Amino acid sequence: QSEIAEILNVSQVQVSRLENKIIGKLKSKFKQ
Repeated sequence: QSEIAEILNVSQVQVSRLENKIIGKLKSKFKQ
């Protein structure tokens, strides 16, 4: 279970990073 939890935590971090990148791109587009 601990291994699965670690994988899930890593995936959540990667998803949050992707979301931040997408949000940043959308904000920059709206500013223009």
